[in-house]
Formats: sequence, structure tokens, C-alpha cells
Amino acid sequence: MRLRLQLTSVLFFMGLAAGCTNGQFGGQVGADGDGGTNSEGGACQVKSKKKIGVAEATALGFTGAQVIALAQGSHAASLAWASNQTSVELAPAAGESTIAFDVTADEATLELVDLEPKEGDGGMENALSEDGPCKDELRFTANVHVKSDNGAFDDDFEAVFRASAARLVETSIELSPGKLEGSFDVTVVTPENGESIQNNLELGFLPGSVSGKISGMVEGNDGASVSAMGLEFGHFPVESCEHGYLIPADSDWGAELVALVDEPIDLDLTWQNGDKTGLALDSEVSRICYLDGAWSDVETVTLELSSRAESADGRIDGKWALSANIELDPAGAPSVLHVFRDAYLAATFEADVFEQETGISGFVFDAGKVATFQFGYDVNWALDVTSGVLTVFEGTPADCGKQEVSPDDGGASTPGCAGTDYAEIEQATLRAAD
Repeated sequence: MRLRLQLTSVLFFMGLAAGCTNGQFGGQVGADGDGGTNSEGGACQVKSKKKIGVAEATALGFTGAQVIALAQGSHAASLAWASNQTSVELAPAAGESTIAFDVTADEATLELVDLEPKEGDGGMENALSEDGPCKDELRFTANVHVKSDNGAFDDDFEAVFRASAARLVETSIELSPGKLEGSFDVTVVTPENGESIQNNLELGFLPGSVSGKISGMVEGNDGASVSAMGLEFGHFPVESCEHGYLIPADSDWGAELVALVDEPIDLDLTWQNGDKTGLALDSEVSRICYLDGAWSDVETVTLELSSRAESADGRIDGKWALSANIELDPAGAPSVLHVFRDAYLAATFEADVFEQETGISGFVFDAGKVATFQFGYDVNWALDVTSGVLTVFEGTPADCGKQEVSPDDGGASTPGCAGTDYAEIEQATLRAAD
């Protein structure tokens, strides 16, 4: 089997929905006309909504009381503030701090909202799954007092909270820099005559934790074109997730999730020539993040792992950086575990140091080649099935320093670098040990 990898740049643009300013509060997020937190850029619209009681059962599988309890009360987190800012000057000064939230929910505002894709959005409408991003949700209004030890915030906001899953409730609050009780302010340095727009505080509450970020955009207009650049001003906690929301390992839920992957696992490994051996994997968890399934029906927890792998035949003895995804069923219980080596075609090694770096021995590679390996296994707890593969690849790097020849067939552009050409050297199958 041969694979060709071409590294390209991909730009992801995420629209930010602005709320309505309220003179009594620092900012306010309204529900009417807003597509919701699972609607990415407002691609959804409200089809219908109705008031419900907090204890009333819903087709979502959870009650309002459950999600209100996630946000209600006092919460605190460490805060990373104003680091690596060059386009703007922020007040207060950069540094680590703490941020606290006091949430008082108005149960009388609880409603069940039926969302559907907006009409006339063209490709975006076609790309979205009706049952994915436009999932129905519960909404309620709450007063949120935000206070940070660095003085950036000491303000009250009225916000609409949303929940499409039982373990997460979210809100986004519009901020008005320079007009708050706190000292938060944004001065644009570049571009010249740039303007600070769409400043928001995003909050997510999980069982036992709160996380989120403060962000905004800088808009530039030189008279001929308009540009916009997204910036993060701060995030909490300091050790947070690139995607999703942090689940503290020492929380009750975090401890339950860690227990699913940190117990040593024994696998039967069968090499391509039929030789069989045992593979022992012992993993430690370094970070746990929750993804709310905004683009699918599946809620997922991701874990970063540091794993020691040893085979009984001595051919494997290494420490690997692995990732794990735990899929949750509609009731929020773990259903499937995926453990894998992420981006293995990008995480390559010079052939002569492959064994030293990976602990995988018994392979001879040609001079000038690179090598990598794919590793992964799945555990389906409901079916009691465990299976996976270990595959070793040899790669021939492309000579990207050579200038491509211009096309002579009338084409408009020349092809880019072909990338590394990978050939499969050997594959082993994995099964649960007998």
C-alpha cells in the first residue's frame, strides 16, 4: 500500500455572533434571532420554542434542572491574560490571574427551543446536518457577575445559557471594552485606523468545572479593502484545551474517565508473517477535553496519553504519545474508546533513528528514507470487542527544492510539491488478550 502526503495550509473561519448592548449591564446576549451555540456562524434559526418547567422531562433526555445546576452558584478558575499581543494593547497588563463567576439563573425563563437550518444559506446549508449543528436545546436567562483579580472585570451581565447535552451548558456575552466597571480595554496598534469589534466572553460549565476565553476581532479598512483578524485576549483555566472544554482530572467525572484508560491493557499482536506475541500498554493521562458534538450527534471526550508499550517478543519497547477519544451514548455513558497515534504521517523520523525514537525494532530501511508508524485500537464496551492495528511505513521524501515545470496543457497553475511517498513495510493486527 502506498500513501502520498502533501502538507497544505487550511484556513478555518468561525463567525462570531454579536449580542445587544444593555445600558444596565456590561453586555447582554439575546436569544431571539440567534442561531445558538451549536449553529456555527448563525447557520440555524428558531423553528419554535415553548416554556417548560425545570423538572419537566424533554426529548433531549435531560431536564432543565440538570443543566441549570451546572451553571448555578459560584465558580473560579486560573486566568491566562494578554500574552503574545502585538496588534493591540490590552488593559490590564499581561500576566496570570484568577477569574470568578457568580451565576443566578431565572428558572421562569427556561424554554425548549426547536432549531432548523436557515434557508438560503447555499453551500453552508447543504453542508450542515439537520440533526447535527441544528440540534434542539434548552435555554434560560441568568445574571452573571464576573470578577477577576487583575481588575479586568467586576461586572454584572445578563446572558442566555444554552444546552443541547446534559453535561454542558454554554453562553457567550458581548463585552464593551472601556465601558465596564472593570479595567478591560483594547487599543488597536495595527493596522492603522483599525477598530476593535466583536469582543466576547465565552463560558462553558461542565460537572465541577468552568472554562472559556475572552476574544475579539480587529477590523482594518484602508479604503480599498476590509480585513478582520481574530484575537484571543485571555483563557481560563491557564491549562486549557485547544478545542472543547477542560475536564479536571481530579473532578469526579474526570476520575471516572481516567479510570477507563489508565489501567494497563494486554493485547494479542499478530505480525504479518503469522508470528504472535503479547503487547502490554500502560498509559498516563495528561489532559481531558470535552467536545459537545456541535458538528455531529456524538458527544466525545478526548484524552492526551503518555503510553509505555512493551511486547513479549522484545521487538517493541517504547514510550509513545497517544490520543484517545471516548464516545458517549445519548445518556452520557461511555460507549466506545478509540486510542490512536495522531498525525502519524506528519510525525516521522529519519530512518536511522526510528528504532531509537519509537522502540520498534526489526526493520531495515533504505538510506535517505524516513519512517513512521500507525498505531490504534478500539474498544466497544457494549459489544465487548477490542481490535486494532500497528503499521510501519517507509517514506521517500520529495525534492521540494526543484522548480516545477509550468504546465504545457493550457492549465492555469503548476502543481505543488508532491509530498512524501509512503510504502507500507509491515502491519500487525491487535486483539484483546485471551
